[in-house]
Amino acid sequence: MYIQEQYAFKKSWGTLDKNNLGFDHPSGVTVDNKGDLYVADTYNHRIQKFALSNIWKFEFGNTN
Repeated sequence: MYIQEQYAFKKSWGTLDKNNLGFDHPSGVTVDNKGDLYVADTYNHRIQKFALSNIWKFEFGNTN
């Protein structure tokens, strides 16, 4: 018997751009011990840091 699992997004953010909260091919996500979220934003050549409440904190790298 095959059981198909169903999933639903609880929260999402971001758009396809170079601004804060924007991404171009996000490829990895991790959370630190303080609960901050890091997203590897591949084609924008940066890692963005967010509070779990969806507040942008800062970025490493650049969008040039």
